[in-house]
Amino acid sequence: MNNTGSQQPLGGTEIMIQGLQEHVAVELLRQVHISVSSVPSAVPHIKPHVFWAHQSFDQPSVQNLKDELVQQSIDAFVFVSQWQKEQYIQNLDIPREKTTVIPNAVVPITCHEKPKGPLQLVYTSTPFRGLDVLLSSFELLGREDVALHIYSGMSLYGRIEEDEQFEVLYDKARRLSGVFYHGVVSNSEIQQALKGSHIFAYPCTWEETSCVSLIEALSAGCLAVVPELGALPETASGFAQVYAHNENKQQHVELFAAELSSAIDTYYIPKTQSTLAQQVGYFHTEYSWSNRQRLWEDFLQNILRKYEK
Repeated sequence: MNNTGSQQPLGGTEIMIQGLQEHVAVELLRQVHISVSSVPSAVPHIKPHVFWAHQSFDQPSVQNLKDELVQQSIDAFVFVSQWQKEQYIQNLDIPREKTTVIPNAVVPITCHEKPKGPLQLVYTSTPFRGLDVLLSSFELLGREDVALHIYSGMSLYGRIEEDEQFEVLYDKARRLSGVFYHGVVSNSEIQQALKGSHIFAYPCTWEETSCVSLIEALSAGCLAVVPELGALPETASGFAQVYAHNENKQQHVELFAAELSSAIDTYYIPKTQSTLAQQVGYFHTEYSWSNRQRLWEDFLQNILRKYEK
């Protein structure tokens, strides 16, 4: 949920657009039209039209995909997870033969040693994705041997006025002992925060189609605690501590507090540390832009060859 160059924070979709522009061959990008997250009702069909989906199928911006004419104007659909792809096919009747999955990528956070001493927990997502559950769980946890750092706010999307509805949560974060509320910061600050963090605490209540924040945290060697919701398990690739999602808020609070306590108690055992080392190696390779560059360029070349026929 941060940007990779500008000091102005940006959301995950903007990070991916920036990464695509920086890593994929310009001559290929110039030969296609890419619609990101929303599709205009009509796109001049003078070159291949690719729809790159980041949002969930139920968002207002993609409902015109139900229109057969809009679908016909799109030559290929790119999804960021298998889960997201299946949701679009099932709910919007997207033709499967036009689909492909290219997962998101991040610039790997450089290898580092985690600080010794009390564990540092971190949350780096928007407030409506589970911050309320996290604060209540941390309060219920009642442990004085850990600290929780929160980087969250609606100004991430340039919608500062929407922060007003979350002020109660922000105030609670400021009041709770052991919690440090940092608001929204630049990507460089997020990277430094992740380097100094041990556990990515994310009791998500939103069906993520991927989750750049999770990818960054796993790349930084954080032990992630996340629910089995949306594409989170797929994105974590077997490395996170995944628990069964519960729609009941109070039950979710109690469940996450228990999961968090378990993660804290087992963080320093050799098995956990060995898994975290494997995790860093996997995410530095699999979720790197050098890997995604190859997938994107192969995909674009294939689309161009089909279009020429």
